[in-house]
Amino acid sequence: MAVMYRTEVYSGSTKRYFDDVLRFELFELGNVHILHELIQNELVSNSDLIIEIESLGNELEENGYVDDMSESDQIEFVEKLRQELSAQVGQDIQYALWLADKACVQGFYGGRDSDIACYETSNVILSDLGQHGILFGYEFEPFPLDIQTPASKPHRKNITKINAGC
Repeated sequence: MAVMYRTEVYSGSTKRYFDDVLRFELFELGNVHILHELIQNELVSNSDLIIEIESLGNELEENGYVDDMSESDQIEFVEKLRQELSAQVGQDIQYALWLADKACVQGFYGGRDSDIACYETSNVILSDLGQHGILFGYEFEPFPLDIQTPASKPHRKNITKINAGC
């Protein structure tokens, strides 16, 4: 099991639903790189959807926003994207979550041990920003792992040490 980390301190949100996360990333932040990566990594193969993604991506890159797309159109677009992605990976992707290594969460995102949570990663990578984090897609809702290392509770027996960094 691979694990990575996040903090809600840096622009955090407890929203995990794919539709909510992708709408925020695309239409609030203008993170068009996600669309490019989905196509590049062959997570979208529907030619009509690829044309729509490229058109939307161009508008986001040129304007920083999409001026002729209503909220209901955004929801419809992201749901089409989710369905296509789910078909490509063979999982019903319902959730999305940005994670990074612990040093990045501490250094770049300002996390402290008291507010850093540890999560299991997914095999579905929606976007990979290298050291600044990976956006994972999940079929089931990701929750922080409740991992205790033997050093933190020496009186307990049979504690499994999964990752000393958690």
